[in-house]
Amino acid sequence: MYIRNSLNLRNFIIVILINFGVQYLMFRYFRILGIAPDLTLLFVLFLSLSFSGTISLLSALALGLYQDILLRSTIGGHSIIYLMVAYIASRFLAERTEFNTSAILLCSVYFSLFFSVTYQAICAPTWGMTLLWKPVVFSAYNCLWSLPAFYLYRRELA
Repeated sequence: MYIRNSLNLRNFIIVILINFGVQYLMFRYFRILGIAPDLTLLFVLFLSLSFSGTISLLSALALGLYQDILLRSTIGGHSIIYLMVAYIASRFLAERTEFNTSAILLCSVYFSLFFSVTYQAICAPTWGMTLLWKPVVFSAYNCLWSLPAFYLYRRELA
């Protein structure tokens, strides 16, 4: 896999706006058991697997802060988890992962489950740690959206 060191800022901002627009306007109608997929997490994962460590880490921090401000949640809650996802994905997976369907699905399931369990452990639990089925549903739902999301990200950021 080829890891790039540069990013087109105009396309990056367009993808962020589309990402947040779809996530916060459209996904309120596509919830399963009250759970919506997290396109920002998928975007952070895509950036971590596609770009150098500095770009992915700075993007994860900025996107997490932006999401915390939009959701009026604990400032830094999403940022720290997105940073962990970006670091683990870029450090251990980027050199060994090809963008094929199975790799995208497995990475999205793993990191969605990691995100939801870690977020619930660090921040104020909204689902409660005893409800393990909700992180599993969240991971499966993110997995379903990962292929079209990665296709859009790759097409727009190429």
